[in-house]
Amino acid sequence: MRAGRHLDAQLCCQQILARDPGRADTLHLMGLLCIHTGQLDHAVEWLAGAIRRDPKPLYLTTLGTVLLQQGRGAEALKAFEKAVELEPENAERWRNLGMVPAQLRRNDDAILSFQHALKLEPRSWDAANKVAILLYQAARFEDARVHLDLCETLKPNDI
Repeated sequence: MRAGRHLDAQLCCQQILARDPGRADTLHLMGLLCIHTGQLDHAVEWLAGAIRRDPKPLYLTTLGTVLLQQGRGAEALKAFEKAVELEPENAERWRNLGMVPAQLRRNDDAILSFQHALKLEPRSWDAANKVAILLYQAARFEDARVHLDLCETLKPNDI
């Protein structure tokens, strides 16, 4: 798959699943291959199968991302929340979680998720930037400025 040979990767996965239909990592890879070809409904099916076998945070995050692309925000939120529950010390999981309430216009929840990501990873420019934007939109200008200053410190001269 990394070499761009998606059809070959799919054929390999099918051979593996013929021998061992419950291999979660292979089911996840089939989901990724479906995402690549834009078959999001099929991706959800493959990813759900992987999660039933082994609810890894990575699989839940991939599923949440696909559900978000499909406009299924409430379901995506559940997937990201479960990923955070399983891996609460992972800043990336918190950043992913923050994207859903931000998209659903639940800015206070999004701010909390991004701020938690910053606690776990204080040098996360992405989380600081997202918090700054959301705080600015909420007219919390002083709080926004603190995060904008952090962004400036982390990436000087970045517009």
